[in-house]
Amino acid sequence: MRAIADGAALHEWRAGGDGQATWQAAPGQRWCAVEIRGADGNMLALSNPIFCAASA
Repeated sequence: MRAIADGAALHEWRAGGDGQATWQAAPGQRWCAVEIRGADGNMLALSNPIFCAASA
């Protein structure tokens, strides 16, 4: 699983564990998405982008 923020890879996790992953958005981050790839590197899923709002 790979977290992508503003078009760049942010974090990457291997399969396993309890099926959960978390990360903290960086200040000024505009959007993020998650991709899932199989062991062969082929993409299995790509989330829609999640747009971040600046805190007031």
